[in-house]
Amino acid sequence: MAMTSNVTLRGTSLHEGRFTFNLVHTLAAGVSTDTLMGLGVSIDTTANNAVHLAGDGEALIGAIVIAEQDMQGNLVCTVDTLGGIEMKVLAADPATRGTTPVGAGGGKIKAGPSLTDKRVWIASNAGLTSAARTATVMFL
Repeated sequence: MAMTSNVTLRGTSLHEGRFTFNLVHTLAAGVSTDTLMGLGVSIDTTANNAVHLAGDGEALIGAIVIAEQDMQGNLVCTVDTLGGIEMKVLAADPATRGTTPVGAGGGKIKAGPSLTDKRVWIASNAGLTSAARTATVMFL
């Protein structure tokens, strides 16, 4: 029997799960920091308190909700690490519900091979029909 309820987990972030990091990334000239919203990040070990856009197959720690340049021109970002977070999905990836997502490169995500981490999973892929191609990922 198909489920047809209007329950959604998207946007259920917990402010206790928001952290600010240095973002190891270079924006092209004229590109706004707004383009970073909803991209997945992974831990970056090249600098203190740093993340980078999730690369292909990398484990995710959350998604960027705020990105800006500080007075010295360095990128900093606030990352949601708890709740239902809408994230950008790689083109043509099915973002299979119930799988653990991984990085797909450039901060986009893709479905992993299975539910390998029960604290992170794709809860909804309803956003795949929009031009933005998003999925709701739960981080616990």
